[in-house]
Amino acid sequence: MASVSARWLRGEILDTDRYLGTVAPLAGNPTLQDAVATQVAQAVSKRLSPDAQNDMPGPLADILSGPISAGVEKATYRITLDFVRSDAFSAIWTAANRTAHQQLVAVLRGRPGSVVAVDSHGLLTIELNPVVVALAHQLADLGVAPEQLDSLTVTMPVATVGDIGRARQAARWLTRAAFWLPPLALATITGAVLTAVDRRRMLVIVGLGVAAAMAALGAALAVWLPGTVTDGIGDHRLRKAATAVLDQLTVPLRDEIRTTAVAGLVTAGAGTVLLMAAGRRAPTTLSPAGPP
Repeated sequence: MASVSARWLRGEILDTDRYLGTVAPLAGNPTLQDAVATQVAQAVSKRLSPDAQNDMPGPLADILSGPISAGVEKATYRITLDFVRSDAFSAIWTAANRTAHQQLVAVLRGRPGSVVAVDSHGLLTIELNPVVVALAHQLADLGVAPEQLDSLTVTMPVATVGDIGRARQAARWLTRAAFWLPPLALATITGAVLTAVDRRRMLVIVGLGVAAAMAALGAALAVWLPGTVTDGIGDHRLRKAATAVLDQLTVPLRDEIRTTAVAGLVTAGAGTVLLMAAGRRAPTTLSPAGPP
């Protein structure tokens, strides 16, 4: 299990190019598109509400602030959703993920000043300001002046980093282990088979053991990891989007788990066939004949 996890961590989590290649298809994911549109709409609405109220007399501001805010949010959501459903969003999504991933790698590798890349709640976020910039001319049709968006910061949480120290130690250990664990595991399995008294039976044991280990890792991936990674994300839309990111990111790991499990079952099957063949070839001992 550690060998497979280490290879995935080093190949997908700490390699920016491979990471971007894995998450790029998410630009077309409806769950993620909805979350992005919601975040942008809510941020723009909150930013404009005080300005709109300042332009009205006190009593009128109290009465109309709610409908105005809701109207702006709804209109911004529709505009943003149309944009994120277009091809233009793909480039922005890739660029935003590149920045977020570089920040994550900096945190996990303990680079100076990198802790500020994760907020006070331990959330790793993706910057959505480029989406607002791309929509500036459309938002202007709603009466939103460009200067009103200058100080606007829009982010979307995609993961909970939690204990930075423990995450950094785990990443450091697994990164190093990715080099020596696979050959060590292969050497251990080969040695166990070659030195066994009954090599055929050991093939069965090793094969089933590998398959069982992959089943346990797959269960942990399906049950434990999503809750851990998205635990700090309260909004249900954002949690669904973060889960979609995690599901996409773990596709290579799930593929490797299945491949390794199948290899284990094939090994066990081969050992079983050899055991059965050896049983058929074993000489039959005849009982001595009785007195005539």
